[in-house]
Amino acid sequence: MTSSIEKTTQALIQSEKQHPGKTKQTTKNFIDFLKDNRKMYQLSSIIQLLERKAQKQKRENRLQITLFKSVSQKSIQEIKKFIGAPDKSNIDININKEIKGGFIAYYQESVFNASVGNQFTKLKNTLKK
Repeated sequence: MTSSIEKTTQALIQSEKQHPGKTKQTTKNFIDFLKDNRKMYQLSSIIQLLERKAQKQKRENRLQITLFKSVSQKSIQEIKKFIGAPDKSNIDININKEIKGGFIAYYQESVFNASVGNQFTKLKNTLKK
């Protein structure tokens, strides 16, 4: 069940998406709406919900890459391109010798396993068929 605050917050988000670059006017209209409908008491909860949504979005747009060893920035850019992550994505890079080469990346709830170990497993499974 969606609460009144969630619905109101979603309306603000939709309005901002429909009118990009007009944040000041959208915000003014939103505050006027809250005043007119005697809902200013919801403003604190709406701000908290917007902050939680922003944090969630930030986590979802974070690219986590696990590598066998350090690689060049050019290689990182190629991985981002392969995955479809924006150039300015926030990146966490981890080194794990157990993957034997290649990389494993996590981005927006997807896993991209391009590790050598995974490729050997796929080859082994193909040969078994």
